[in-house]
Amino acid sequence: MTLLERESHLAALGEYAAEARGGSGRLVLVAGEAGAGKTSLIEEAQKRIPAAWAWGVCDGLSTPRPLGPLRDLAPKLDGHLAGLARSGAARDDLFQATLDALGTRGEFRVVVIEDAHWADDATLDLVRFLGRRMRDLHALLIVSYRDDELGARLRRVLGGFAGGRGIRRIDVPPLSSAAVEKLAEGTEVDGAELSRTTGGNPFFVAAMLHGGQGDDPPSAVRDLVLSRAATLSAQARDVLDTAALIGRVVDVSLLQSATDASASTLDDALACGLLRTTPVAIRFGHELTRVIVDRAIAPHRRVSLERAILKALLEGGSTDSSVVAAHAVAAADDAAIIEYAVRAGAEAAALGSHREALAQYEQAWRHRRLLDERERALLLDAFGAEAVVVDRGPEAIAALEEAVTLWHRQGDALREGDAMTRLAHVLTRSARGAEGSAMAEAACALLEPLGPSAERARALALLTGLRMQQGRAAEAIEVGERAAALAARLDLPDVLADALDSMACAQIVLGAEWEPQMRRALSVAVAGGAHGQAARAFSNLAFGLCDQLRVDEAVVTLEEGTIYCEAHDDRTTAMCLRGMHAESLETKGEWDAALVVAEGVLSAAATELNRYGSLEVIGKILARRGDLQGAQLLERSLQLARDTAQPQYLAQSCVSSAEGRWLAGDLDGARTLMAEVVPLFAQLVPSHRRSIAVWAHRLLGLTLEAATTAPSEFECAGDPVAAAAGWDALGQPYEAGLALAFADDPDLLREAIARFERLGARSSADAVRRRMREQGHRGIPVGARAVTRANGAGLTAREQEVLGLLAASLSNEEIAQRLVISHRTVDHHVSAVLAKLGVDSRARAVTAAREAGLLVVA
Repeated sequence: MTLLERESHLAALGEYAAEARGGSGRLVLVAGEAGAGKTSLIEEAQKRIPAAWAWGVCDGLSTPRPLGPLRDLAPKLDGHLAGLARSGAARDDLFQATLDALGTRGEFRVVVIEDAHWADDATLDLVRFLGRRMRDLHALLIVSYRDDELGARLRRVLGGFAGGRGIRRIDVPPLSSAAVEKLAEGTEVDGAELSRTTGGNPFFVAAMLHGGQGDDPPSAVRDLVLSRAATLSAQARDVLDTAALIGRVVDVSLLQSATDASASTLDDALACGLLRTTPVAIRFGHELTRVIVDRAIAPHRRVSLERAILKALLEGGSTDSSVVAAHAVAAADDAAIIEYAVRAGAEAAALGSHREALAQYEQAWRHRRLLDERERALLLDAFGAEAVVVDRGPEAIAALEEAVTLWHRQGDALREGDAMTRLAHVLTRSARGAEGSAMAEAACALLEPLGPSAERARALALLTGLRMQQGRAAEAIEVGERAAALAARLDLPDVLADALDSMACAQIVLGAEWEPQMRRALSVAVAGGAHGQAARAFSNLAFGLCDQLRVDEAVVTLEEGTIYCEAHDDRTTAMCLRGMHAESLETKGEWDAALVVAEGVLSAAATELNRYGSLEVIGKILARRGDLQGAQLLERSLQLARDTAQPQYLAQSCVSSAEGRWLAGDLDGARTLMAEVVPLFAQLVPSHRRSIAVWAHRLLGLTLEAATTAPSEFECAGDPVAAAAGWDALGQPYEAGLALAFADDPDLLREAIARFERLGARSSADAVRRRMREQGHRGIPVGARAVTRANGAGLTAREQEVLGLLAASLSNEEIAQRLVISHRTVDHHVSAVLAKLGVDSRARAVTAAREAGLLVVA
């Protein structure tokens, strides 16, 4: 029944299978609402497409099984893969073995992963890993999901497939009214009314045709399902309810063990039509059916049934800790929760499912009264480590602070020092730099007398990074060499990569050769599977390239690093890389794109230092465009920089805020900030020294030796034309405008105004006009007329859309809903429109645009 109007989808699946069979593998994304018939569609395709089929299912557990579908698939795909899955192999090995199994030139394979909207992080990473490589395989991968239940992680994975050569999409829509009416022919059901009340959902349609009508399809379907269940004997009902608690796919032996049901009782449960059998398992006909049965179970019976399931799992020697933990929670078995949630957390962390790991540790922590002091400290260590990875800084700090206290009471100095090191790291990332530095120094002092250890090596590597960030480059290299030597001796690739990375950054500050050491840090981290350190090396390699004005190379590195971080679920560094990408876009004058990327970072739950760079980007762009919010954001980022107690951040923020105050006409405030930052000059990387040198020259009349051949040196030497030409050659148009903005020649000042107008930098243009007035120049350009500002060099296509909606008197919130963008993005677009049209209100923008014939009515 649900295959009506599905022939085109089946034909598409057949076509994609033929392409895959020919060596051009395909990932097919099958989307639709619950009950749309996704599974029925794929099952029908299985009947029509000759292949070795393997199915895996993402369960709707409160905390999903890490790589649950792969556990289902492995025995059917490859013996080696199955062995790895059973033995708890490393995630990268499992991914590669899966790829190898699909790439074998033997029997054509079709792999199905159902219900990806419930997938854990590691499974989504597996889908992404395979999806990017499918086009070279002799296989077809089908992934189904509910498109009305997309989480942020799945949405990002799907977005990453946009435009992929081996990616295909099939949307499974509701049935049309004509189809529903056809299905209703020969029944007493009004087809038109059925279509209206069910919305064409095939599951609801089928259920209603078999069970009557009603105004509320879900209620009617629930009544139908429960009426069938009510016909069962008490023993058979226990079987049905237990099956619903186990999940959509039910292992027969587990079900029999949990219910102690006879074969005849099992047959009775199957006879009600809600369950169906496969060669190895029992399945509910649809997940909605299982949910209805599940929700109808009385609380007291639920606990009893869950305890029976838990007992069966434990007696059967289940190795799936996450499943055991889930049933332990439902059975209210505190001891089992502690044991299996902790075990499941460790397994999830090892597989890269860090959110699932954290959820398991949180579950265990709720029952900490059962743990002794040492066990609590171990759990806090594990919780803190996972909270850091998923960017939950305050919780990580709280957990690690308590762990330090507990290890101290235990007299375990080694573990205490290790917890202090990790606490110092997260304090620093949370813009609590002075506390983080003091904690790192204390950790090294505590661990030093204990002799060589991995804990001591990690503490030394962290201290290397902190001293580098504090501008103490020579000291950083000295400590780093000790850390690197100890890490190499103990075979700790992550620590070695960390120390090499920090020493390379220190070399940047010293103006020495840094790139080979940074690339070595990256290669050591990747080869050693040290994903966090590899991510950091990507970040700092990009920073070093930007420092040398190699922005295009840096952008490529940032893109590679972001892909790497997302593949390994390093959300913290991925956010850092996105923020750096926003900075590079701002540098290149691509301000609208920079705002979108930076807003994405701010909207995520990022650490304070990850938020810092994006605050800077948005603040500078808005300030240049004349939006008062820009100055507020720059002041906020300046306070963050002060909190870090790190000169690199303070230097960057002082320069940005000095520019902001210059734009606002506050020269005294701008000069005060520059005077504050000049003493830091020698501690900084070349790019920050360049910025300080040129702004100190502009605002204070100072000449600082920046030791650089960048265009700013020409400006400081009194040649703004050469400086502007240099910035133009580097693709940095705003810097080129600034180089001219502080010239004395009125023609160069007019050129600066024209450049700023083209960029939409209204405040920057006004600041130059002020200089011209102060210097007594005549012929000061006024703001460009609306008709010239909104041409191809002015309003973007999106800004034209926003302008049309302003003309329709829509509010910013209504515009956001209409264009499916954030409210903040609309604010920025409106500000840009006002700036580019040279007006100061929405009404005047509409009037100016209407007079110029620029409106695009939406």
